[in-house]
Amino acid sequence: MEHLEVLNLKNNLLTAIPEKFTKMRIFAASPPDMATEREKLEAIFDSLKPLAEKQGLILEVVDWRMVVPAAGRPQQVIFDQLKPTTWDIFIGILWHRFGTPTGAANPMTQKEYLSGTYEEFMTAYRLWEKFKQPRIMMYRCARPIPPNALDPDQFKRVNEFFAQLDGSKGEHPALYQTFDTVENFEKLLRDNLQRVLLEYNETE
Repeated sequence: MEHLEVLNLKNNLLTAIPEKFTKMRIFAASPPDMATEREKLEAIFDSLKPLAEKQGLILEVVDWRMVVPAAGRPQQVIFDQLKPTTWDIFIGILWHRFGTPTGAANPMTQKEYLSGTYEEFMTAYRLWEKFKQPRIMMYRCARPIPPNALDPDQFKRVNEFFAQLDGSKGEHPALYQTFDTVENFEKLLRDNLQRVLLEYNETE
């Protein structure tokens, strides 16, 4: 009887696992001041793997650190290898630093991209406007900035960026969420991604 129960359990588990998996590609972008939050991403995604597999998905996280060195404008090298058209989700995280110019201009406005994170966001946003993909998830850190770390110009650019996301008058309307600790960010992003995964088959 015990062997029969074990066999039935194995059969039930096998039938619960999808035969085919779809890769869900997640691109993460942030300036260096969000390094601690970035380090949490792997643990967050690892914790969601069982749910993703149940939904027939394999999570793949990509960012610039995966890029093989090559000649050319650095941000373009990143795009050439990580292919924004393959991103399913874009995760952006900002605090008080915006980054440095990338040496390229926004083709829509002819204005210089003031950081790699911004160029990555705008690339994802243009794709979303055209194809409704990738899903854009923006997060803003709201904890106090150490006085010796504050660069007024950098912080001004961060504020200007989030003003662009204003739903009533912003150039690029988007809903974003705030957090004040690394632990809160970890919980917030995990909960958000869990909801995205649970909704996946409902939108297919």
